[in-house]
Amino acid sequence: MRSVAAGKATISASVPGASRSTPIVVQPVGAVRVTAVTSGTDIDLNGYRPFLDGNWPGPWLNPNGTVMLLRVAPGTHTVVLSDVANNCPLGSPNPVTIQVAGNDTISVTFTLSCVRTQRIAFATGYYAGISLLSGGEATPLVPSPPATGPHYGGPSWAPDGTKLAMEVYVTNADGTGLVRLTNNAAFDAAPAWSPDGTKIAFTSDRDGRNEIYVMNPDGSGVARVSSEQADESRPAWSPDGRRIAFQTTRDGHYEIYVMNADGSGVARLTNDSLGNLEPSWSPDGSRIVFGSNRDGNAQLYVMNADGSNVTRLTNDANQNTQPAWSPDGSKIAFTQGVQSCDDSGCWFSYNLWAVNADGSAVFPLGGTNTGIDSDPAWRP
Repeated sequence: MRSVAAGKATISASVPGASRSTPIVVQPVGAVRVTAVTSGTDIDLNGYRPFLDGNWPGPWLNPNGTVMLLRVAPGTHTVVLSDVANNCPLGSPNPVTIQVAGNDTISVTFTLSCVRTQRIAFATGYYAGISLLSGGEATPLVPSPPATGPHYGGPSWAPDGTKLAMEVYVTNADGTGLVRLTNNAAFDAAPAWSPDGTKIAFTSDRDGRNEIYVMNPDGSGVARVSSEQADESRPAWSPDGRRIAFQTTRDGHYEIYVMNADGSGVARLTNDSLGNLEPSWSPDGSRIVFGSNRDGNAQLYVMNADGSNVTRLTNDANQNTQPAWSPDGSKIAFTQGVQSCDDSGCWFSYNLWAVNADGSAVFPLGGTNTGIDSDPAWRP
């Protein structure tokens, strides 16, 4: 059926041997032009959803854009801007009540001013794309590649927060400009940006087993810095850039060691045969958080930077791994694996959680609840 202009019209129908016509009155309709004007820092990458009378007719509204809501009946209506990140407060009324007369277009403008917020990059999806948690919302940055494509897990922020490195590619903080840094048949993973931004440490099996390498941010100047005949991986720079903590099997099981940035001065920090993994430095360099199975299942522990005063942070039946310290030192994000079982078997779901640095107030990070999220990395 074609559109009919407002006014009087006639509907006609016919079949062989009969026909009928009925006069009708077509009511006029209007339109609503919804505009968003967003300023500030850490603008919501998802955009917003404008609802009309509780319904979202689509499409999404860009942070600085306009959408038209068409065929709006005459009368009083309510426009609501939804899906607004919590760091982008509105400077204009929301909701807005409008009056449509018909054959008219009503303009509604929402103004928002975003402020800097904590951002966490993380891996998501079965083939690991990269998403960003910001203002209570998760936004895909680098889509999950196909099964035969690269793996984008293990994100690491540049010190100025403008770029992300990931196994081993680099992208702008908004997901654009994806560039490959290493190009070989080996497994290159777990990049870690140095505090001064001049180097990226990473794990590679290019010499037959996992070892730790360092390269320039453009992928040049690759140099191996670990030398033991063992699996060595998950490098983590100290805040002053002088040392690298890492996990290694040189003792027959995983332990946390530390070395100077050039590979010298290797020292053992942990001593437990059930495994110690994934070190992350506190922002002031005084402590290191890590995962361990020493008490039966994967939990988080913290120790002084010299390996002394080991303290358990989490205590539950789940698998808590991949700790990452917040820039202000008050919280530690981590991946929590929860096992579920039914008649067909058992499986784990993975989501992002956080714990206060003293071990209190364990809580989920809102916006990530897909069951396939991992590898949190706080923006500096």
